[in-house]
Amino acid sequence: MISPPPRLLSPSCSTESQEKVIPLRDRILDILTKARLPLSAYDILRHVDMPSGRALAPPTIYRILARLTKEGLIARLESLNAFVRIRTNKPSRLVFCICDQCGIAQSVEDEISFRQIDKNADNLGFQIKRRIIELQGLCPDCQPCPVSSGHSVTPTHSAQVTK
Repeated sequence: MISPPPRLLSPSCSTESQEKVIPLRDRILDILTKARLPLSAYDILRHVDMPSGRALAPPTIYRILARLTKEGLIARLESLNAFVRIRTNKPSRLVFCICDQCGIAQSVEDEISFRQIDKNADNLGFQIKRRIIELQGLCPDCQPCPVSSGHSVTPTHSAQVTK
């Protein structure tokens, strides 16, 4: 008796399922790219239109968000439990500035501070697995009287989403 050839792809990795995941991944990335404010997974779920008309389950969105985060294309803002699109080669070196009033989230790369943090962690024998630095305050548009600090910081990302 001749046995059938071995399966090269498991059912969860079939070409058909990959074809469905890639466009959904791209749609989610596009939604975050166009967003004016950080979006929660449920906000993203409400913006995703499936061609088949069937509803998506939240775990599907979370799996794609996890993959996009791992790929360094998006970041999760812990304090907001929301996601933003990022464009940098070093997502672990970002400091997020989140406005308490309008909700805008901007990020800046801060290599010097992170080098100091790494050095201090090394001195403690601590191995860093993940970095999240979020600053909360008021953006220039929401401040009653803008204050000049004498030095400028150029944002590398501005995530804004209309609600």
